[in-house]
Amino acid sequence: MPEHNVLVINMDADLYSSTIYVLRYLRKWIRKGTFIYFDNLSRPDHEPKAFDEFMKESGLKFRPLCADRSLNTAIFECEG
Repeated sequence: MPEHNVLVINMDADLYSSTIYVLRYLRKWIRKGTFIYFDNLSRPDHEPKAFDEFMKESGLKFRPLCADRSLNTAIFECEG
């Protein structure tokens, strides 16, 4: 992955297995200031479950920045 000042990850994986795979793969590049956008948070057993599991195993903390009214799409910023 090329050097970057800010990493923005657009998660369009939808399913748990693909979401957790991508997050784990990108873990070494995710640092404070990284943004992760999710497009399908309405299915609790998929993207939300993978993101929660990823935060627990990585120890990274994220804060929500914005979401649509349905909370289906949202963007988070890594706090480290």
